[in-house]
Amino acid sequence: MNNNTEIGFHLTFIVLMYFLVMLFCMFSSIKETLNDGRDLYMDHFLSIEEFNDQLSKWNGKRVKVSKLEMDDVDETVLALEYISYEKDTRRLDDYESMYTLELNGAGMTQTDNERNELQPLPSSLYEIPLENNTLYEFDESEFIISTDRAVYKIVLA
Repeated sequence: MNNNTEIGFHLTFIVLMYFLVMLFCMFSSIKETLNDGRDLYMDHFLSIEEFNDQLSKWNGKRVKVSKLEMDDVDETVLALEYISYEKDTRRLDDYESMYTLELNGAGMTQTDNERNELQPLPSSLYEIPLENNTLYEFDESEFIISTDRAVYKIVLA
């Protein structure tokens, strides 16, 4: 490299580093403004235990579960009696989830078809497959469960 190329490279590197530091400071400032210095990620997502505690408060109420999977939206309204979890140790492959959240209660489901007909649930149970990397959110009015296959939203009906 000649001297001018080397100087140009160093100047470009210094300018790039300056902008990266400025971006970091800007995002840190925004984070503090939005969240009073608390960690935004930790405030946003719940542990499975926190999720369970919050959702259990809705036992005895009517809830609507919306499931978005690819371009398909299904909605189910049910009288939530209680929640439970199932562990399946006899899985045939990794496509089947090991854990399932069970929303127990009678309900009706509406699929995204041309007639939008309501169908009773086959049993008094709505199942949500859970994975190790499932994310749980709650903002006082709705729960969001995000898995690799679908996103579920639970609200009071």
